[in-house]
Amino acid sequence: MPQLTAHALTLATMARQHLLERSDFSVERVVADVVAVQAQHPPAVHLAIWNRLETVTTSQVAEAFRQGRLVRANLLRVTIHAARVEDHPWLLAAMTPTLRSARLDDRRYREAGLSPSDADEAVEDVIRLLRTPRSPREVREHLAARSPDPDRLWWALRHIAPITRAPTDGPWGFHGTDRYVATDTAPPDPSDMDAANEALARLVDRYLRAFGPASIADIAQFALVPRSRVRQALAARQSDLRNLTGPEGQTLLDVADGVLPDEGAEPPPRLLGMWDNLLFAYHDRTRVIDDAVRSLVIRRNGDCLPTVLVGGRVVGVWRIVDGLVEITCFAEQDERTWRALEQEAAALLTFLGDNDPPFARYHRWWTRLPQVPNQRRLGR
Repeated sequence: MPQLTAHALTLATMARQHLLERSDFSVERVVADVVAVQAQHPPAVHLAIWNRLETVTTSQVAEAFRQGRLVRANLLRVTIHAARVEDHPWLLAAMTPTLRSARLDDRRYREAGLSPSDADEAVEDVIRLLRTPRSPREVREHLAARSPDPDRLWWALRHIAPITRAPTDGPWGFHGTDRYVATDTAPPDPSDMDAANEALARLVDRYLRAFGPASIADIAQFALVPRSRVRQALAARQSDLRNLTGPEGQTLLDVADGVLPDEGAEPPPRLLGMWDNLLFAYHDRTRVIDDAVRSLVIRRNGDCLPTVLVGGRVVGVWRIVDGLVEITCFAEQDERTWRALEQEAAALLTFLGDNDPPFARYHRWWTRLPQVPNQRRLGR
């Protein structure tokens, strides 16, 4: 098995994520190429797409949601993701065992006196209600007729049913309280594990094309599914894969035609938004972020700060302060790197335009960062 260097793995990741070179694809194509984009906070979706496309505006991203080409729903890692509309049904099918376990087996759900059958029996009812976008309050009021705890029942249903968040006219395509709407696809059959495993095999293929070469543990981490399910999915299509050896001698898997760029390439700096999938795609996160830096960037409550990539690795964080991009690096950077970051910062400010600064409500985390001299405000 060919052995890859750490740099080769970095380049493969950056290339497949459209971070080595920005692409000229459509908004929905680039989202599909990275499987899906973590999306609990709408500005994060816009930043993820901006980092990967040559030319894009915030209005183009918002329009992709309004036209239904992209949807926001609970999917990978039991977290809200933006996905291409045609990918949502099979992603939901692949994730159904995990989503059901995370909600219907949860102690809080059981202690509310609810059973899995309560949720299953309510799915079609709530889908009919959500043919028109509704607020959570409206859904809970509707469910009160059939459950003593409509809050907890709705908490489960919005994860296991084919339900998405309806876009609005807000500055990031979503604004204020979420409204929910049902899709046109049938809900996954929880007893049909063959369908779930077939969908997972498709997810594994897409993951390797977006993040490979990678290990079984990496795939399981990205989706939050048991490794046993990943092995089963891999066994069904072993002939389509190749084995490689990682820098530490570990076995890595890849699609047969996976891109491995020339090792002479140099990754450009990037300013990733909060919760970029790059930081959550691997069990071994040292591939993109050192453990010491990770403890500064990813907080215990799950918040992940906007990060600075240099050489394909996380070296710092950024935020918008007084109309400029404040970049804080945890180690010294040379002037050539700062000039490249200046160009990225200017492009970022152009992209943001008159929109409110993204992630401003998370600035409290900067008070807990170590004091470092490697901080500059860049842009206009």
